[in-house]
Amino acid sequence: MTSRYIFVKKIISWLHRLENGFLAFLLGIMVLLAFLQIIDRLLLNGRIFVTLGFDWSDDVINHLILFVTMVGAAIATRNREHITIDIVNRFVQPKTRSVIRAITDFFSAAICTFLVIAAIKYVKIMAFLNIENVGPFPSWPFQLILPVVFTIITIRFSIQTVSDILTFIKPSDKT
Repeated sequence: MTSRYIFVKKIISWLHRLENGFLAFLLGIMVLLAFLQIIDRLLLNGRIFVTLGFDWSDDVINHLILFVTMVGAAIATRNREHITIDIVNRFVQPKTRSVIRAITDFFSAAICTFLVIAAIKYVKIMAFLNIENVGPFPSWPFQLILPVVFTIITIRFSIQTVSDILTFIKPSDKT
């Protein structure tokens, strides 16, 4: 292996760890905020969040759910652990399986491309209308996660499509 290949592998590994860490951080903040909200409502009659001016914590939790869902979807795509209907894959040869995966990955990338376009339009509309806020902040910057993650997922499906085509052309010794 060349040193450039090893360097690229290290960068990809570092990005994967960063992505996993970001997901864990978001999930931790979401759980902590929900826990504090429950304690505040049950034991303190909701006085602390309102007194501190943080009565919009429900909106923050809702947006954190969006972030966790989207980052989790990107990680699932990275690991090829997204939802699939693989009954056909169980009955076909490895070479045929790579063709089927290439086709499904291609169409998944195409669909995600349309979702990127739709998400960009949605964020633009939300920014223009400015009808929803998260506390003192407009909500559209938080919704930028949609086009960003759909772009990442599109790139990953595209890479997987090429990988499956290469596997079909020249299968490895493992298959």
